[in-house]
Amino acid sequence: MGPTCLLKRISLVAVLMLSFLSLEADAADYFPLQVGNRWTYSPSYGDKGDRVDTIVGTETVNGTFTYIWNRQEAPDDNYNEKRWYAKDDSYVKFYRIWGNEGLDPPFNPISPWRVFKLNPIVGDTWISEADFGAFDFKTTYYVESTTDDVTVPAGTFSNCVRVRELNEMTLGNQTEYEYEKHWYAPSVGPVIYRDYAASWSSVNFSQELVSYTIIKSRQTMPWIPLLLLED
Repeated sequence: MGPTCLLKRISLVAVLMLSFLSLEADAADYFPLQVGNRWTYSPSYGDKGDRVDTIVGTETVNGTFTYIWNRQEAPDDNYNEKRWYAKDDSYVKFYRIWGNEGLDPPFNPISPWRVFKLNPIVGDTWISEADFGAFDFKTTYYVESTTDDVTVPAGTFSNCVRVRELNEMTLGNQTEYEYEKHWYAPSVGPVIYRDYAASWSSVNFSQELVSYTIIKSRQTMPWIPLLLLED
């Protein structure tokens, strides 16, 4: 093989590798789903400990492979909730939800509940709603930013996605509203959960990430034809 041909093949391999790395960089994961992932937040809704979220296992729900995300508030509050999450091409969705306060037995929404939009851009909005029997629940999501710098006890995170949420719970002719914002850091997941007074006018309560463990999925390099490397 002549030196010119060799240089061309080396250049082609380099281009393929850089293209792969570029794709990996573009595909930021703001909602990592892997058994063993764990997030600790403070304060909890109870005073005797932190809130701990853990992906505790997997289960197939109506033909969809899901990850079971367990939320546990401090023992004196003792709120416990599980959501069965999966990703499709566009959204993170939950297919089942259970809670020890009002959602026991588990509830499967007719349409999976869209929680987070993959590859979000500012201005993205979507609505999820479900009939929980005694009441109707509806959430309107709106992506406010994808470039926030956030500092919490667990560290400083750049390029965080900020999502505004309006929750509407209707029972009979009465509707109650909840105003929330959540921040998601790439490769980490949720770093802040924040509740607001009416119309997001002031902060009522904020849970911030204290520590986390993210199980990295194995990444492989793209297949490069052996012909590129042969003499």
